[in-house]
Amino acid sequence: MSKEELFLGIRKSNGQIGYLSEGIKIPDFFNLIQKDNQKDFLIDFAPIIEELHSIHQKQIDKNILEQYNSVYNYWQESASYSKIEIKIPKFESLSKSSNELIAKLNSRINQHLKDFQSTRFRQEDKKYDIVKLLEKDCNIYIDILLCFIHSKASLEIESFKNDKILDSYCRDTLKIIKDLYFDVVGYSTYSKDLNDNSLLYYFAFTKDNELKSYINLIPFPEDTQDLRLILLDKAYPTSTYNNFNEPITKIEIEYSNPNHKVLEMAKILRNLYYKFLSLSELLKNLKENNVEWSNDSSLNEKLIEYMKK
Repeated sequence: MSKEELFLGIRKSNGQIGYLSEGIKIPDFFNLIQKDNQKDFLIDFAPIIEELHSIHQKQIDKNILEQYNSVYNYWQESASYSKIEIKIPKFESLSKSSNELIAKLNSRINQHLKDFQSTRFRQEDKKYDIVKLLEKDCNIYIDILLCFIHSKASLEIESFKNDKILDSYCRDTLKIIKDLYFDVVGYSTYSKDLNDNSLLYYFAFTKDNELKSYINLIPFPEDTQDLRLILLDKAYPTSTYNNFNEPITKIEIEYSNPNHKVLEMAKILRNLYYKFLSLSELLKNLKENNVEWSNDSSLNEKLIEYMKK
C-alpha cells in the first residue's frame, strides 16, 4: 500500500469538529501520523498551517498580530531550506519568537479564566464575550505550536522523545479549557456528577444528534437514554384531570432551557477541548513511538484535497 493510498484512508473522528465553522476540514492532528510497511511517519502538514494562518491573521488584535506574523514568517523561511546547517539557526529564531508569543498568550488565556470565574452568576453576555476572546487566543496558540512542531519534526523528529516544553504548553492550556467547559455544561468536579441544571440534559431531549460530541468530554459519559432516565427518576407526579374531567396523574420532567449565548459558549469550548486533545495526542505519539518525517510532496497534495472537500 502506498502512502498516497494510506492518506485517503484517514478516519474522520468525532473529535476534530472545531474547524468546520472556519470553512475548512482538517484531520485530527494525531491522524497526521500514518503507517506504511510497519513504519510510522509524520505527514508534512504545512498546508494546514498555511490555511489556518490565512484565516486567523484577519481575526486577531493588533497587540499580537506582529508577533504572530513574525513566527509564521520564521517558520515559512525555515521550511524552505533543506540543508541542516541553514535550518538550525532559522529554527533558533523561530524557537525564540514562538516562546515569547506563547508566554504572552499564556498570560492572556489565564486572565480570561480569571475574568470568567469572577463574572457573576447569569451574566451570560459578559461570559460569552470572554469565551470569544479566549477562542481567538487559543486558535493562535495552536497555530504557533503547529509551527514549532513542524519545524522541529523536519529538523530532528527524534528530539520529541526528550521534549517536555511543548507537552506542558498543551497540557496547561487544556486544563483551563476543561475547567471552563465543565463550568458551562454543568459538570461538577467536586461531586463527580452533572448538576441538576446541566446543559447536557437539554441536549438529551432536544439535540440528541449533538449530545455525543459533548458528553464524550465528561469523565464518565452517559448515553442519551441514561440521561433521560436520570431525569425520569427525579420526576414528580402531579394530580390533574384529562379532557373528560377524569382524574389522572402526570409525571413532570424539568431541565434548563439555555439561551443561545450559553449554547454558543458550550460549542466553542467543546471545539477547543477537542483541538487540544488532538494536539496532545500528536505530541504523545511523537514522544512515545518511533516516527519518521515524510516530505513526500504527493501527500501534501492529498492533504490539500482532503481539506477542500
